[in-house]
Amino acid sequence: MHLSQVGTRTVVFDIDGQAVVETVQAVSNGGQGITIEADVVNEVQINDLLHKVLRTYGAIHIFVNNAGISEGGLFENITIKE
Repeated sequence: MHLSQVGTRTVVFDIDGQAVVETVQAVSNGGQGITIEADVVNEVQINDLLHKVLRTYGAIHIFVNNAGISEGGLFENITIKE
């Protein structure tokens, strides 16, 4: 929650639209935040999400993936299938 206190802009996405609203309210702590309903395994939805974030904020500085189970590794090296 500390990041919101120093001016971060939060983007929360999930397949559950209600969950993203609740989460962004909790983590934005009065700061800027947007919610997007998207399924992490749907490549079209993820591309749309990426374009929306970049149009809205211009860049992504911190990315946290909290979806499912992963074997680890750098985000840019993870394939769609993984």
